Amino acid sequence: MDEVGMKGSGVPPAEKEFETTESEVERLIRDMEHQIAHLVRSNKELEEFMKEEGQNKELRKAIGENIVSIARRRAMVEDLRQQAGLAPAKAAVLQPAQAVNPQPPPPAPPEGATTPGLGLSGPTTTDDAGPMDTSAAAEDQGVYL
Repeated sequence: MDEVGMKGSGVPPAEKEFETTESEVERLIRDMEHQIAHLVRSNKELEEFMKEEGQNKELRKAIGENIVSIARRRAMVEDLRQQAGLAPAKAAVLQPAQAVNPQPPPPAPPEGATTPGLGLSGPTTTDDAGPMDTSAAAEDQGVYL
């Protein structure tokens, strides 16, 4: 029997609970870093697509939403690391703009100009599902390509 009168490992229950909580924090950090990596990759793919096909307001908006989501997740990861007493990740040293968009964004089209696929009143092409709608993406979830 251990010090609390129960059979077991000899580790007090409070310490066992902390061990579980700590591994859950590490799992959460890993999951968030995985989400960040996907958002960064998605932004790079969106940028490449716009280089080839031309500027698109909806895609530019999606990239902006992803940048905000990435910054929030990085801040949460940093807070979790500090609370758990873990060393900061190497990628956390980069500023969000460096990691998300290493080159300057292309210039915006002149006001009143249209881009391929966009008319003055919105998308000019649709598929069976209707025009692209990024508003369906939940807040802070980012927009994946």
